[in-house]
Amino acid sequence: MSEAAPGPHPDPSGPVSEHGADPAAGDVPRAHRSHRTSRLIVTAILCATASLWFADQYLRLPRLETMFRMTRTLPAPSARAVLRNLARQDATRNTSPNPRYLEALGDVEEPDLAPSVYDQAFRLDSRNALLAVKSGCALFHAGRFFESRDRCREAAALSPPNRFPRYLEAAALCASLSEKDDVGDTLAILARANASEAPIILPEPLWHPTLPETGAWQVRVKRDMDRWLLAPLYAMTDVLRERARKAVMTGREGAWREWSGVLETAGVNLIRVGRDEKAVPGLEQIQAGIEFIRAAQEIRNMSPPSQNQAQAMDPAARAIEDALEKIADFQNSWEIRIKDAEQALKQPIKSIIVTGVLVYGLLYFLSGILGRMFGKLWRLAKNADPSRADSIPPLTAAALWAALLSFALFAYPLTSADADAFRIWWNIATAFPPVMAALIAIYQSARPGLPAITEAKIGLGGRISYGLGRFRIHMGAVNKTALVLVCLWLIAFRVIWNAYPFQFSLITPGLTQEEMELARQARMLILSAIGSV
Repeated sequence: MSEAAPGPHPDPSGPVSEHGADPAAGDVPRAHRSHRTSRLIVTAILCATASLWFADQYLRLPRLETMFRMTRTLPAPSARAVLRNLARQDATRNTSPNPRYLEALGDVEEPDLAPSVYDQAFRLDSRNALLAVKSGCALFHAGRFFESRDRCREAAALSPPNRFPRYLEAAALCASLSEKDDVGDTLAILARANASEAPIILPEPLWHPTLPETGAWQVRVKRDMDRWLLAPLYAMTDVLRERARKAVMTGREGAWREWSGVLETAGVNLIRVGRDEKAVPGLEQIQAGIEFIRAAQEIRNMSPPSQNQAQAMDPAARAIEDALEKIADFQNSWEIRIKDAEQALKQPIKSIIVTGVLVYGLLYFLSGILGRMFGKLWRLAKNADPSRADSIPPLTAAALWAALLSFALFAYPLTSADADAFRIWWNIATAFPPVMAALIAIYQSARPGLPAITEAKIGLGGRISYGLGRFRIHMGAVNKTALVLVCLWLIAFRVIWNAYPFQFSLITPGLTQEEMELARQARMLILSAIGSV
């Protein structure tokens, strides 16, 4: 049996691989197939992540509901344009339009147009007491005080029982009076509202159940609506305070000292919300209640010019000033603290971009360019390394995963100090993969007996080219692993926090716990001072 003739041996004087390997020394097609497979897997994961995001944002809900959800995170001018289009499409497509869309439009509509929008929504949902409150408040801001009073009466007659529409009714009546009209009816409405057992419930801006709650954006929108709803009460206290001052200055104080008790009781009710002592109102409502109490204190302490004398500040007045000062300090620092928290939450995204794009990507492309330059200088062949299959040491993958997982679990909420600490930790953790890849490449290029090549043949330049090629291969594996881990981190963040890490306005904490604690302290301070007096 004849033996097959041996194949031609590689020419030792011919060109060699820029990676220092002989083309006949291994299974090159298998290595290339493995390389292409890894690229396809990473591409598939990237496409799957992008598809999940697109489906979550645009395909998860019906089109109109998707538009409504989008408007919850837009500024008022942008949301107004979208909601007008949404309400028009809803009225065209459905015989029974959704009143929520009209209510949402009323929340951001121009002051002169908001009453008609709320009226349309209320006609579609005539049992919605809180919608009626919004409608009455919009009529007040539009200067239609008689219609506002009628709508507030309707709201007070609906369930759930609510004392707030009665206060708005009194404010609308007070605003409709001329300077010669008596304010007794206004105070009588306030007295009847004070005698009610109903709690005080302020309407809230509409939100979508698929969005995270208590974020900075939602807190800001709710605060703006509370101010809008409580503005009529501030206007009423200003009018009543001025009427009392004029009456006292002219010696016709009448029953104003008794009526001051009605104002004080209304303020206490705003602070207490209702019989439930555990219920804590927002700071805007606390401030409105304090304003009522302060107006009552000022009216009670008014005296004619003939009896004008300096009076020491009583405990109630001192408690009022202390509470207002604490609330003002919190509100003045709120925006600054929110911006600091938002900047801290941007740190993971910045770190990923800097590490992945600028560092890992730059190392990958520079190693390839330098490797080819050395290959041309030493006349080395191009890319014939049979061991090209991508591989990454387990410790490298573990370091990348630990870095990304740490941000996924701990980046919400994050303070500025935490962000600085995480930045340092991230830099250390993500420096490990390229250092590991470089050490492996140096070892592989410096070891004696490279495949079918002697050190005398390729010299130092050939070994450098080989090492750069190996480093590029390892960095390619590092980059692909990092892309996969980033995709997994995005998906995990979406599942845990119901938002993506780049939706900063939704995931930035709104400091709701601190606000509730401050509101609780202010309420205790005021009530204890009034009780002692």
